[in-house]
Amino acid sequence: MIAPTELSDRKSLEEWLKGREPTYAVSLAIGTRAALRVLPLIFAIFEVPNERLVPDAKKRAVLACFRAALVAWAAGRNAEERGGALTKAAGAALPAANAAADALADVHPPASSAARAAGGAAATALSNPFDTEDIYNVQAQGAGPALLAASAVEYAAKAALNAERMVWESVRADARWLEDHPSEMLNVQALWLNDVRGWDLFNTVTGVGLAQAERTRWGGTVGTGFEYGSLTPGQMSI
Repeated sequence: MIAPTELSDRKSLEEWLKGREPTYAVSLAIGTRAALRVLPLIFAIFEVPNERLVPDAKKRAVLACFRAALVAWAAGRNAEERGGALTKAAGAALPAANAAADALADVHPPASSAARAAGGAAATALSNPFDTEDIYNVQAQGAGPALLAASAVEYAAKAALNAERMVWESVRADARWLEDHPSEMLNVQALWLNDVRGWDLFNTVTGVGLAQAERTRWGGTVGTGFEYGSLTPGQMSI
């Protein structure tokens, strides 16, 4: 069996996820958390000249990615029961996130990969084994949550470029955490159970992972606060 310390690519992660129970809940948590870690990178598209990507397209892409990631996270909070409306929401969010990724592929590849990661998280949510009414749900079940989540993580690592190592370190930290804690609790932990500079941040009393915003940066602050470059609320108006 693959150990958490050996998780370093899509293949090893997929195999590890298939050996975890419940596979759907664990896969959804791992894939969604990876997508959320790189989600702020999508804001880099506001630095793309408007003649290459019009403002409305930028806003649509950001909203599509946040929608997909939010639906996946919400589905993860209800992973042990019939998804119903959340599964349908994931089915609607997935093509929108994929369309955003396609639109960004040539103008900003890292942001496109971040969009693919968000879409992968939504696809994982769509594989809910308790729902079988929607054709997209059945198709996602066929692919399997482990494959879909591993693909989401792979895209998240691509989005991070030179920080790819940090993404995989965070996945390994999640996997180690799961060895001693129930899967349903992972969704409510800090996104970074390890510092992005490679230091594990654990409360020595409770064992709960801690994240410090000042140590988690993608050109800005991610964690208890969020900043990205010179982005202002006005740029996000619709």
